[in-house]
Amino acid sequence: MKNDEYWAKRFLALESARNKIVSRAAKDLSATYCKALSDLDGTIRSFYSRFATNNNLTFRDAQKILNAGEMQEFKLTLEEYVDLAKKAGADSEWIN
Repeated sequence: MKNDEYWAKRFLALESARNKIVSRAAKDLSATYCKALSDLDGTIRSFYSRFATNNNLTFRDAQKILNAGEMQEFKLTLEEYVDLAKKAGADSEWIN
C-alpha cells in the first residue's frame, strides 16, 4: 500500500467515525428539542386552563382573551423578578 493510499483510507475512516458522532448528537439534540417543546406546550396549556378556571371561562375563550399583546403584560423580565424578590425579602441565595 502506498503512503498516499494509507493516509486517504485513514482520513476516510476518521471522517466516517466523526460523521457517526455528529449524527448521534443531532438525534439527541432533536429529541431534547422535542421534549422541551412538549414541556413548554404543556406549561402554556396549564396556564390557559388555570386562567379559564379562575375566570369562569372555557379554554377557547381564555385563548381568545389572552392574545399575544396581553400575554406580554403577564411576563416579567429577570430584573423585575429579582426586584420583586428583594422587595419581598427573599433570601439572597435565591436572588443571586
